[in-house]
Order: sequence, then C-alpha cells, then structure tokens
Amino acid sequence: MNFHNLIPLFKKHISSLVPLLLIIAVGITYWPLHKNGFLQRYDDYDYIVENEHVNTGLTFPNIQWAFFSSHAANWHPMTWISHMLDCHIYGLNPNGHHFTNLLIHIANSILLYFLLLYGSRCPWRSLFVALLFALHPINVQSVAWAAERKELLSTFFGFLSLRAYFAYGRHPNINKYLFSLLCFLLALMSKAMLVTLPFLLFLLDYWPLKRIPFHGPGKLHLQTASGLKRSALIIIAEKAPYFVASIAVSIITIVTQKQAGAMAPLESIPLLVRLANAITSYCAYISKLIWPTNLSVIYPHPGMPNPLIIFLSFIVLSILIFLAIKFITKAPWMFIGLFWYLGTLLPVIGFVQVGEQPMADRYAYFPFIGLYILLSWSMGYIVQRTKFIILIPATIVLVFLAGITQKQITYWRDSISLFQHAVNATEQNYLAHYNLAYAFADNGQFEKAIHHYKHSITIQPSANSYNNLGVVYLKLNEPQKALLQFFKVLELDPEYEEAYYNLGMCYARIGKVKRAIRAYQKALESNPEYWEALNNIGLLYLRNGSYKEAVCYFTKSLHVNKKNISTYLKRGKAYHKMGKIDSALSDYLTVLGAYPQDAYLLFEIGLLYELGGAYHMAVEKYSRAAQIMPENKHFKNKLKTIRSKIPQEPPSESPVSDSIATSSE
Repeated sequence: MNFHNLIPLFKKHISSLVPLLLIIAVGITYWPLHKNGFLQRYDDYDYIVENEHVNTGLTFPNIQWAFFSSHAANWHPMTWISHMLDCHIYGLNPNGHHFTNLLIHIANSILLYFLLLYGSRCPWRSLFVALLFALHPINVQSVAWAAERKELLSTFFGFLSLRAYFAYGRHPNINKYLFSLLCFLLALMSKAMLVTLPFLLFLLDYWPLKRIPFHGPGKLHLQTASGLKRSALIIIAEKAPYFVASIAVSIITIVTQKQAGAMAPLESIPLLVRLANAITSYCAYISKLIWPTNLSVIYPHPGMPNPLIIFLSFIVLSILIFLAIKFITKAPWMFIGLFWYLGTLLPVIGFVQVGEQPMADRYAYFPFIGLYILLSWSMGYIVQRTKFIILIPATIVLVFLAGITQKQITYWRDSISLFQHAVNATEQNYLAHYNLAYAFADNGQFEKAIHHYKHSITIQPSANSYNNLGVVYLKLNEPQKALLQFFKVLELDPEYEEAYYNLGMCYARIGKVKRAIRAYQKALESNPEYWEALNNIGLLYLRNGSYKEAVCYFTKSLHVNKKNISTYLKRGKAYHKMGKIDSALSDYLTVLGAYPQDAYLLFEIGLLYELGGAYHMAVEKYSRAAQIMPENKHFKNKLKTIRSKIPQEPPSESPVSDSIATSSE
C-alpha cells in the first residue's frame, strides 16, 4: 500500500483515531503536571487540603454540606462532590487531583470533537478546533490549578448538554431533551459560567443544526430536521426551562458572592469604568488567543483604560461584528463563532465585578471555542476556494502552542513560581507581589517577603499588605517595626480586627501588658468570638498571676473553639495555681487524650494526683513518664519518693474523685 492510499484510509477512520490522537497530544503536552503540588495561596488549601468537609472524603454529611454550603463565595455542589471523590480515592496526594483534572480536560477535548462532527459533518475542521482547545496555553490555568475543577466540570456537563440538544434538534425526542436539560443543570451546579447557554442554543439552532434557515431579509423559515414546520413560539418555549435554571442559579450566585463580600460595589468600580474594561478585555482575550505570551494567574485592574486603547478595541469589535452579520448566510460560522465568544464570556467580562482582576485566563476555557470554530471553518473555507495546503502551517501552530503550554504548566508547580511569573509577566501588579510575599513568608523566606510586601504597598497601599508585613516583622522578632505597620493598617481601616490582635501581640512581646489586653479587647469588640484574642488575654493574666481572670478568658475561648488543646493545658495550669486540683486534672487529662506520650504532661498529672493524695494514680503516671524518658533522673527519683508514701495512704481513701481518675484515658 503506497502513501496515496493511506490518505483516504485515514479519512475513513479519522473518527476512531481522534480520541487516541487527543489523548497522546494532551498527555505529552501536560506531562510536567505530575510535578505540581497544591497551591497554598490560591484556593487549593481552602477548597481541598484544609476543608474538612472535602478532605474527609465522600460521605452523606459531606454531600449534604455540598448542596447547602456557600463556602468560598460559591454554590457549586457538583464541584465539591468531585473534590470529595478525589480525596476518597487519592487522599491529599496532589498528583491524583491533577490527574483527574487532566482526564476531564481530555474528555472535554474528545466531546468537543464529536459534538462538532455530529453537528457539521466536517471531521478536519472539528479536529482542528478540538486540538486548539486541547493544546492552547490559555487553558493551562483551568487544568493545572486543582481548585479550578469547577471550570472543567461545568464544560464537561455543558458539552453533554449540547450533544443531547443536537440529537434532539435533529430527531426530536423528549428523553433527549430532558437529558440535555439535566446535564445543563449539572453544569450550572459545577460553576455558574454557562448561564448564557440558552442564548447559545438559539445560535446553534441556526448553525449547524439549521433549524432556523435564514436566506436573507424577509425569508426566515422555522422547520425541524424532519422537514415539519415549527413555529417560533415552540422554538422559544423549549428554551424556557433552560432560562429558568439560568436565572435561578444567577440569583443564588449573586446573593452568595454578595454575602461573602466577593462582589465589588459600584462605588469602587464605576459603571463607565466597567464598560470600558469590558470592551478592552474582549480584545485583550483575542490577543491572548493569537499570541499567548505573558499569561498570568492575576492581571492587575487598570482602572479606566487609555482612551486610545478603548477606541481601537471598539473599532476592532465593531468590524468583527459587522463582518459576522454581513456574511451570516454565506459563512454562518463567523456569526455563530463570534457570538459564542461574546455571549458566553459576558457573565465574567466585568459588568458584575467579582474580585479585583479585569480578566482571567480560566474564563476563556469555554468562550474561546467560538473563536476556534471561527478560525477553523474560515481556514477550511480558504482551503476549499484556493486549494492552499494548510496542514503543515496548522501543525506548526499546534506544536508552537503545545510548547508554550508545557512551559506554562511549570509555573503552576508551587505558589512561589506561580506568583514570581505573574510579577515578571505583568506590570504594576500589586496583587502578584502581595501573593508572592505571602508565599515567601509561608516558606520562611522573610526578607524576600518584606521586599515584595513593600513593593505591593508602593503600587497600591492596602490594609492587608501592611498587616502581613507587620506579621513578618513579628516573626523576625522586631516588634517595634511591626507596631508601625499595624498603626498604618488602622489608619486605613479602623475596624480591622486582626490589626488590633497583632497590636496585642506586639505589646505583649515588649512587656506592655495593659496595652496588650486593651488591644485584644478592641479586637473582641469587632468579633466577640475571636477565640485567639480571648486565649491570649487569658495567657497574659496567667503570666501576671491573675489566675481567676485567666480561667475566665480561657473558658470563653473554649466555648468558641473546643478543639484547641493548648487552651485546656493553660487553663489547667491556672486551676493548678489556684489549688483547684479536680478542675486542673480534668483539663490535663483532656490534653493527655490528644498527647498520650507527653512525658512532661504525665509528670504534671502525677504531681496533681500526689497533691490530692491519690498515690497509686501518681505512681502510674510517674512510671509512664519514666518509661517514655528513661534518661530523666528527676522522673525516677520522684517515682521512688512517691512509692514510699503508698502504705501511709491507701488508694480507696483518696480525696480525688473516682470520676476524674476514670476519665483519664
């Protein structure tokens, strides 16, 4: 068989070979992903590592929490359940979580190919779209970021919904329709990104489904694939359940994000600024499609863009829209592709501002498919008309994109590399400097953290930056420098409770106890359940010999946070100093339950038993302490001393209550 015979053979079997091709292409490109861990400064810990509802795996209470939780300013139960399943299978091994993301991205690429193939019957153009989607570096953020599972899942269910809708459009059937609607609901329950999908269905009805053939002005016909006439009312009515679901989820999302304070108020970013940024961001995304360099995890918000950039962006968008409408009958993919992009990106283009970024790479995951379609079908049209061989340049483009993607994945290895790249790729990005400083501080690189906090403050002073800079100075045992930072925090935000708490830490460090207590109490005025402040006030009273007050504050702290074992230990010491043996024993035994091999704690408990006359119990604790630390002569000497007292006082006559002794282990 010669080479020329292989081409028709490949064409014949292309549909069966595409999944394998996509698996290999994505697998090779995303191979560096296996070296990446969880990101401490970018939701991974909040979503997975430190979230007890997620990291404890797939259980009924956790699933119930997923449906009723607004944690992380989002309502996306399917995303939570997906993370729970990963934890159930992989635990907290980041490789497993990244592998699941990669599998979903591969599945999405394959689904996209078959979706377009079914709708258009154009295998080569569908394949190029799928490869662009699979390999374009703009999608690295959605795949390489474990916590961005929501984007992948939403798109996965969105593709299933569209595929079922295509089948329904070609051969109407209630089961296909209901399955499409169900998948759409699951997509919205993964992320609210696809709330504009009902509008997209109208576009797809025109092309590629051709349910609304349009032959020019005054020649609009509505008919199904089977040739039966359909009214416009039916075409609209079948979208009604989709719109109801979109509106409901939109309301839930807005309320959830507003309550969490994630939504920027209109006063902070005026409507005119939002409109200008929307126009420029649409063009900025297109530029990232064509030349995907300087991709960043965070882009700084420019405020009101340069008037010239606004004007040029408006002209570019106007020309694209004009051409799409002009050629709507001859080249319908231009109209559909462009408005797929414009419409599905609309919820995150900045009119409703969530967070501080004007745009984000992850937002392009689904909307860019419209631009891929526009490019691929336009290239196919040129090839048909000119017979121009485009396989080689198309392959070069895909290899070029794959190379950038592979490099981009390495930036997501950890928080430091991620935000260092953001600092290098953007200008005046105070958030990138802030997060990089936080990552350095987490890693113990305090001098670098100070440098980037100061850089962040130079670009845009914020209470958080000053506060965290003060915390770093505290860790370096420089309380005087830290004090200055916390004073600046309170100048910007007089209600910043953490700043008052940190002021208390500074004053305690330099021995100004009364000022420290006043600072902690100011923090408690804003948040009466600030258990750390309650705990620290108790500790100051304990050190100052005010044991009754210490017990009072430790008890209040434990009412808020019963899991803080160290507070039981401190309260136990206060009770011990007050001579309340039973109460001290109760707290110490609670601590012992968490740390059964703590020799010094066992020794302290033994002392309490000895004070209470329970010599047998004291011997048992001293013995265990001596077994754990046989080199400690003090433990052994104490054990010999106490054994000499046992005949003088039988255990049955101990004044220490049996209930306390019984509750020890």
